[in-house]
Amino acid sequence: MITTTPHAGSPASTAFWVERWQTGRTGWDQGGPHHALDALLATARELGLVEPAAMVLEPGAGRAHNGAALAKQGFAVTSFDAAQEAVNAASALYGRVPGLTLTVHNALQVNDAWLGRFDVVFDRAMLCALPREARRAYLSAAFAHLRPGGVFLSIPFTEVRHGEADGPPFGIGMTELSHLMLPGSSLLHAEDYALPFGHKVARETACIWRRRPKPMVALH
Repeated sequence: MITTTPHAGSPASTAFWVERWQTGRTGWDQGGPHHALDALLATARELGLVEPAAMVLEPGAGRAHNGAALAKQGFAVTSFDAAQEAVNAASALYGRVPGLTLTVHNALQVNDAWLGRFDVVFDRAMLCALPREARRAYLSAAFAHLRPGGVFLSIPFTEVRHGEADGPPFGIGMTELSHLMLPGSSLLHAEDYALPFGHKVARETACIWRRRPKPMVALH
């Protein structure tokens, strides 16, 4: 876990994202759910990993386009963001969607009320919004909220065209991702999506990870 408070200029700090919401710099927002969400969910269902009324947690939800789309399919979804401004924006769009709960929470911290509660964690790009030094803390918290045998659905940016210093987003290759995720989970599915040339994100990979029945090993 992170043992020191990240400075305000770090994407690991809440202040970093609050400032972007307050100044309207939310260029990551696609205006709707991710194009690969339905296919990823269909694959998870075919593998028998996601039940019709599963409880889903969406970290770093922003305007919660994905969370709302999942709730409309009958899932019980909790979408959260560290910035109150993001949750306010999500509420303005989707506050009345049945099955969708919107709340403020820091994705690097464990919520005791959520321990082992969720069947699914859906990570659109929260992992890739964080610098390398914060990724273990994020995954440790995410898996603490996931029941043993639950699934972590993720669409990380596995390749970006700008330098590491120019992020977020930050690319995370499958080798590094596997190192972070194992041995607490198993990779059951991965499908690459190449983005058009000229886009700063070159490739993203839709993944299905399953938390092992035993608790995830401590991340240091």
